[in-house]
Order: sequence, then structure tokens, then C-alpha cells
Amino acid sequence: MDFILICFIIFYNSIALFINLRLIYVFEDAEDSKGFFTQALVTRIVVILGLQLIWVNFMLVPVNIINEYPIIGSQEFRTVNMRALFMVVMYLNILFTSLVIPFSMLYYETQFDTKIGLNRSYTPYLASFLSTLFCWIFICGNYAIFKEIHLGSISKETCTRLTLLGYINEANCASDPLVLNGTFSIVTAGLLLFVGYIFNVLFIGVASVLIPINYLISIIRRPKLIDIHLYQKKKKEIYVISKALSDKGEKLKRKYDQSSKGLDSEFYTSKYFKSWQETRALKQKIYKYKSEVFALSSYFENLEERFRTKGQNITFIIIKLIQMFFTLLLTISIYATLIIHIVVKSPPNYSGNQLINMIFIIFSLVLPIYIGSCICYTWNLLAKKICYCLPIHTLVKSQTPMNSMIFIIGIVLIPILNIIYITNLSNSWLFKSDIYYIFLLASNTKLNYKLIPNQVLIYSLFGVSICSIIIFLFSFLWDTGISIQEEIPKMLNKYLNDQESGNSKK
Repeated sequence: MDFILICFIIFYNSIALFINLRLIYVFEDAEDSKGFFTQALVTRIVVILGLQLIWVNFMLVPVNIINEYPIIGSQEFRTVNMRALFMVVMYLNILFTSLVIPFSMLYYETQFDTKIGLNRSYTPYLASFLSTLFCWIFICGNYAIFKEIHLGSISKETCTRLTLLGYINEANCASDPLVLNGTFSIVTAGLLLFVGYIFNVLFIGVASVLIPINYLISIIRRPKLIDIHLYQKKKKEIYVISKALSDKGEKLKRKYDQSSKGLDSEFYTSKYFKSWQETRALKQKIYKYKSEVFALSSYFENLEERFRTKGQNITFIIIKLIQMFFTLLLTISIYATLIIHIVVKSPPNYSGNQLINMIFIIFSLVLPIYIGSCICYTWNLLAKKICYCLPIHTLVKSQTPMNSMIFIIGIVLIPILNIIYITNLSNSWLFKSDIYYIFLLASNTKLNYKLIPNQVLIYSLFGVSICSIIIFLFSFLWDTGISIQEEIPKMLNKYLNDQESGNSKK
């Protein structure tokens, strides 16, 4: 086997393992950190293995490039069976998502919960069994319905590569259009590719444009410098306003309690309607009061940030600019390579240039990590708005960081095959590899051949990105809450004026 390829795999996974252990150390819950080998041991192991599996998925494309186009010093050629490696990793993804993740999440919740009863240990086993059963019924049903592969007319080169991989016979290449029954593994890959594309149209489309924009906004809206004297003056103003709001809140509470009692006791229509109107007007005052409290809280947080950081210095600006440039470059790379893949029908012949080879290896290492970050970003963005209202313990605000990590691992693993596909597709306009031809079959199953080969979902990805930019800019210009309050909000000035007028009368 290629020595350089072995060294790359060992080095890559060692770095990944170190990062995983670091994540456990940083994000683990205070209760879990009491004993590494006694508290939440199963959950720790699952988190480490799940993160490692994600990194192994990310490794597939660069390993495929090194395996097929050896870098300097390598003499071996195709020493790794990429078909077997791909299938093993794919089934590990399914096993982990359907069996290990639900088991570990529920096991973590029930392990030390004495309220569930003596049979609490059956809960994670039953849940994982049902989720695995449902998953494989779904996969087998997909194989029964969508196992046909519609390749159409294929070139001689494509026919030769698919023959070498053992998927078709060379005699079948003359068929036009070429329709064949796919293997169980290829049809399963097609299903995961379809599900992942549906996920990633939202995940990548939103985050790939919002992440660079947020770095730019953080520079534009950075807190400005405030000295100790102005800080103390503003704190006194906040104290005066908060005291006035506290008194106002007590009065509103007493009035609301009295109006509620009056509403319950009135039986005559005219009196009841009058009480209802008074209650409705009082509720409007309460809503206005809540907005005032929120405005004061936002202003106070910004004031503390301005004083604590003493204004954001040039180092902050440089760091944010580098982050914005790097993420913007990756976003442009995703869309540019996909557009090139669509536009360039006859790509140049790849001659094995070592510089190009190294560039694509680095690109194939960084791109899936960035896409995975986009998935986490979009999910967290949606979770704050949607998932906290779901009646699931592991998704509510009281969730533990360890279970949150397991859940996010599952969210990344579900569309991960599509991440590898997009990364491989970004390179395919220049050279074709074993994984490319595996994805060629998976993307042409009966489930996918009208969507993925026709670039329908890629165009949807572009559309979601454009809509995300428009919505974000519209909300940025419309919502004054996005801007940083450097002075007391106008709606709160009346409390300061009342205080000043009261002092002048004295």
C-alpha cells in the first residue's frame, strides 16, 4: 500500500481525535465532568465515535484523490478499494444514525433518572430497535420501488470505469438509453443522496451566505469605546429607568388582577363589554411595557459590552476580516465549481499536475468541514425559533450539552453523503474518480434521475441563497433592534424626563 497515503490517513485521524477530545472537554456539562469513567461514559464514547465518523466521511474525497492521482514520492496506484471503503462508511453512517444515536440519547436521559422505574433501561433499547426497524423498512421499500438506474447515453470512458468497478457489463454499454437495476448499496446511496440534498438546499443555501455577511455586520456594528465616567453616568440613568419600570410593572399587575376579577363577576352585557374593553386596553399597555423592558435590557447589555471590551480594536477588525474573507472564498468556491460543472461540457484533460493535485486535496479537506459548519449554523439558527417549542426533552432549553452534541452529530450525519457528493462534484469538472462514478449511479436512480442530473436541486440551492440575502438585508434595514443602541432608546427617555422634572420641583 502507498506509504504516503497510510501516513496521511493516520495523521488526519489523529488530528481529528485530538479535536474531538478537546470538544468533549470544552462542551461537557458540569455534572458530566465529575467523573470521566463513571458519569455519562457511554455518551462520551458515542460522541467521540460520532465525531470521528464525521471526520472519516470528510476524508473520503482527499483519500480518493491521493489513491488515484498519487502525489510526489508515491509509486503505488489505486491501492485502496474505494468502492468497498465507501460502502463501509455509508453503512456505518446508517447504523450510527438509526441505532446508536437514539440509544445513547435516551440512555443518557434514563441512566440516572429514578422516577422512570425499574424498567427504565428498556426505554433506550426499545427506541433504538424501533428507529432501526423503521429505517431499514424505509430503505428496503426504496430499493423495491426505485432500484432502476437511468443512465441514458454514456461515453466509452464512463462505461470502462463502471465495468472496472463491477457495476455493469461492457456489453450493456451499447444500449441507448441505458437502464439497469442497481445494487442494494447503490440504491441506498441514492436514497441518502436525495435526503441529503433536500436538507442541504436549506442548510447550505442559508448559511453559506449568512456566515460571511454576519462577519461583515459584526465589523460595521462593533461596539464603540466608552470611558469610565460616561459608563457610570449611563449606569445611573439605567438605574433610574429600571426603578420607574419596576413601579410601572407593579401598577400594571395590580390593575390586571382587578380587571380579571371584575370581568369574571360581571353578568350584564353592557358592563361585561366595558370590562372587556378595559382589559384589552390594559393588555396593550402590558405589551408596550414588555417592549420597554426588552429595549432597556438590550441597551444595558450593549453598554456592558462597550465598557468591558473598551471598544473593538484593530485586532478584532483584522480577525473578522480574515474570517469573512475565508468563508466568502469558500462560499464562492462552492458556487463557482458547481457552475463550472454545469457549464463546462468538455473539461480539459487532467495530466496529473502535482500543484493542482495538492490544491484539490486541500480544497477537498476544507470544503466538507465548511459545509458541515453551515449545517450546524443553520440548525442552531432554526432551533432557537422552532425546536424549543417541540415536546422533546433533548431539544428544549434545558438540554444538556452532551446530548446536544449527539443530536448535532445526527443532524450532520443525515445529509453527510450529499456533502461528500458536493465536494466530489466540485472537483469532477477537471478529473473523474472512483467515487465520482459511484455517485453517478446513485444520482441516476429512479428516485433522483429527474432532479439531481438535471441540476434542479442545485438551482434550488442558488435560489435559497439569494432569498436568504434579500430577507437578511430587508430585516437588517427594517428592524431597528439589529442596530447597536449607543444612547438611551427614545421610548425610555420619558422616564428620565419625569425624574428630572421631579428633582426640579423639589
